[in-house]
Amino acid sequence: MSKSFEIKNKIKQNTQVLDMFSTSELIKAWEETTGEKFQQTVGETVRFSANNASALLDIRTVIRLIKDLGIDGKVILKAMNGKQYVIFKGYAGNRSIFTATRYLANNPKVVDMAIGKVGVNRIIMAGARLTIFMVVPLNVLNYILSDQQTMIQLIGHTATDLTKVGAASAIASLAATATATLTTLALGPLVVAIVVGAQLH
Repeated sequence: MSKSFEIKNKIKQNTQVLDMFSTSELIKAWEETTGEKFQQTVGETVRFSANNASALLDIRTVIRLIKDLGIDGKVILKAMNGKQYVIFKGYAGNRSIFTATRYLANNPKVVDMAIGKVGVNRIIMAGARLTIFMVVPLNVLNYILSDQQTMIQLIGHTATDLTKVGAASAIASLAATATATLTTLALGPLVVAIVVGAQLH
């Protein structure tokens, strides 16, 4: 076998075909293959993700709390010397996150794990921001892909979505704050915020 033939054969074996399509051609091909409208499918997928992304992150926090405190872990909110404290019940040696018996209510650990009013409100606001960051680009994408939507409709849809997010966050915050004053369960306020937020979305 000649060297030239060997080289040609190797080139042939490693040849790859690259087809170039424009965005409109890809969308058209996808719609013809699936029988679904691209804009509607993308919209539904991203909207579902936007409405549930923050809840999924909150559930992750719930799981971490259960691992550290147990499902029946208890905390007491107490004011001492003009400062608000979160006091943990149970043996601190069994915990990996909250290794002390008490923390200031604004301690980063307490806030990050959504314990107490400050922590729950922070996680609700973080969830609201995440939803906004996903919903607004979605509305813009729908506007770009739609031949019928006007700029006024885009602004109207976005304003409505932002109002819904704000109202849902405010209601979830009120419900979680009320729960924090009624129960000593560490998980209580966060679980209530997740449930109320999911119902309102």
